[in-house]
Amino acid sequence: MSPMRVPRVSAELLKPVARYPLTKRLADHVHQLGRQKAAPLVGSGHVVSPSLCGMLKLKFADDTLAFLGPSLKRHQGCQILDFYPGPGLWSSKVHEYLKPKSHILIEPDQEAFLPFLQPLLDQPGSKYELCKLEQRKAFVTGSTGLVESWTPAKNSNEEDPSKNDDLLVLATVTRQQLKGIGVDFKTGYFNLGTNYFLYNYFQCLISQKGIHSSGRVRLLVWMTQQERLEYVAKSTRGMNPRSVSASAACDIQEIVGHGKDEKASAGYAIDTIKGMKGAPSLDLRGAIKVDEMTPSHKLALPANRRTHVQKQIIDGDRDVQTMTSELDELAGLERDAAHDKIAKKKDKPWTKKGEGVTQSPEWLRLIELRGKVEQILALPRYRRVNDKGRAAAALELEIIELEKEFVGLEEGSDQKVDVSRRMEDLRKLFTQKKELMQHGEHAIQQDIVNDQVALNVENPPMAWDNRRHEPLECEADEFWPRKQLALLDFDPATDPSNGIMIAKPLVQAIMRSDQETITQALESILPGGSDLIEQCPSITDPRQGGRLNPSDLRTRMMTVKMFSELAKAWEGWPFKVSDQMLRRQKSGMGMSNQDISLFE
Repeated sequence: MSPMRVPRVSAELLKPVARYPLTKRLADHVHQLGRQKAAPLVGSGHVVSPSLCGMLKLKFADDTLAFLGPSLKRHQGCQILDFYPGPGLWSSKVHEYLKPKSHILIEPDQEAFLPFLQPLLDQPGSKYELCKLEQRKAFVTGSTGLVESWTPAKNSNEEDPSKNDDLLVLATVTRQQLKGIGVDFKTGYFNLGTNYFLYNYFQCLISQKGIHSSGRVRLLVWMTQQERLEYVAKSTRGMNPRSVSASAACDIQEIVGHGKDEKASAGYAIDTIKGMKGAPSLDLRGAIKVDEMTPSHKLALPANRRTHVQKQIIDGDRDVQTMTSELDELAGLERDAAHDKIAKKKDKPWTKKGEGVTQSPEWLRLIELRGKVEQILALPRYRRVNDKGRAAAALELEIIELEKEFVGLEEGSDQKVDVSRRMEDLRKLFTQKKELMQHGEHAIQQDIVNDQVALNVENPPMAWDNRRHEPLECEADEFWPRKQLALLDFDPATDPSNGIMIAKPLVQAIMRSDQETITQALESILPGGSDLIEQCPSITDPRQGGRLNPSDLRTRMMTVKMFSELAKAWEGWPFKVSDQMLRRQKSGMGMSNQDISLFE
């Protein structure tokens, strides 16, 4: 067997942090083990900050509710499956809070981490059990698996029998993918990739086998900041089949995160940042929406755990009502600018060269409000969006609002005729604006519209827009080796919309391009594929995020409900193609004439 590949980690990232004694013990242990045996240590990332773990018990100022505690109380006295606990700090804090009847530590790298886990195992009356290496291929296989021997046969959740609250899964899947280690919930084959780990979690959720055999099981998982964007996309540009399927199956909440995206600090362009919406005003509207649900001033948050917006609300620099009013004013000015009602320059007589030109008061106010939004969110200047893109987006959003009004009016009424005429005039102006735009400006316009629609629908397609609170801020040195990690909470939904997951190749084929419309995507899969839209009423309902003309609905505007309807229609369609052909669509190979002839 070839030796394990040793991850390349900067010595700077391995330096101990004085205020976290655990980092000194970990660094010393690396030197004792040597470079080869210490590979699992230096290639991973684990919580070393007791104060960060302590956020589990965070109290509200005016009552006894806790930040994460209320939802975890239903698991008190449960049984815990803990994958890759590492040094065990996070595991021990959850253990203290829940007081489980058993806590199985599944750690393949025992030589690296046993010195840190042994004190937990040696506690008087310890409920911890370390999963031996030979057990790792059997713990979910069924008749002889470890899970069957202690997972309760009857569900403990009386309100929702589909959930098993007597079992909780913890995981820290932050290690570099090293050959020979990991976990497959079905076979027990070990592989530490985050996506691979969660893929198996969801596969068992669909089949209701393995850990989900007695009911759907909740998962709390640490992963890297960048990987979390694959599941909690913060803009429609970052949406992918994985995030859509995960959002359909689970209520996903980001418990711990970081306010700034790593790529943002590196100076990436707006259209390449998955962690930011198309326009800064949409980021702020989302933050206000969350604050109205969970008021910041009621949270007893330490200053270092608050987001930039929360700090300003709590410190009294900003208030939600004023920010909402200014956002509405900004939206109105953006709309006026799109209709060419705001002049950038004030009309004045001819002036001598060098005297300068005075800008109009309306334009200055528009610039002022844009700057305020960026200041509140602490955004870099390059986040400013092109004016042509803003104008086209404002017009398309106005058309969408008219479409919502149109479907609610009585057929044949004068008011409906008037709205139809106004929509037609707006579409002509929108077309003229688009003809003046370049490719990059088209992308900006689409991002703004997609994100605006996604934020306002009843059931937003992105988990980020469904958040009930802002994630707690964290710092890189609270983890060892130093890196940015995030804690995600996957709580299985009552209706997991398994149809989406079963038809995942279809979702992948539809989302292969972020600028295609649903009509284009279905027709590219197979001529006549757009006929399926007739069986998906939400796609043509503007009140549910759809468009009157499905040719105007981009795939990144699709909601979970739309995908569910489409998956159901696809399964019953006599002309559907195989999953293999759908995967060829995703890869861009397309279908040959011979493939198409099979359906003629």
